[in-house]
Amino acid sequence: YRPIHDNFPGNTVAEKELNRITSNLLNANKKGIRITVGSDSFCSSLTPYGKYAITEMYALNKAGLTEKEVLLAATKNGAEMLRIDKITGTIEEGKYADIIVLQGNPLEDIHEVDADKMEIIMKEGHFVKRNI
Repeated sequence: YRPIHDNFPGNTVAEKELNRITSNLLNANKKGIRITVGSDSFCSSLTPYGKYAITEMYALNKAGLTEKEVLLAATKNGAEMLRIDKITGTIEEGKYADIIVLQGNPLEDIHEVDADKMEIIMKEGHFVKRNI
């Protein structure tokens, strides 16, 4: 018997397991399996809505997904997987205007997706935050 994580590099079980999971993620993405950003937890003071989604976006990028792939995972892919892509997930006429405007370009650096760098937040076409 040899644990599966022993097939992956690392000095500790945790490092080996992280490398195993990262390998699985990249293989799935390469094969065209849609990756999404999401949570199975509810919103509470321990898991504030949105905060950990951004952290997950950073982790996906660190694991090897491009900025574009991460942004699609956080928007279009998630909406498609939830079958709500007719109303959200992309910016198109007739869809909810759930939009953020950032200070920088997240296609160049995913860390531009940051609550402190959000200049405008719109929810269903209404301004929630407007610094510009």
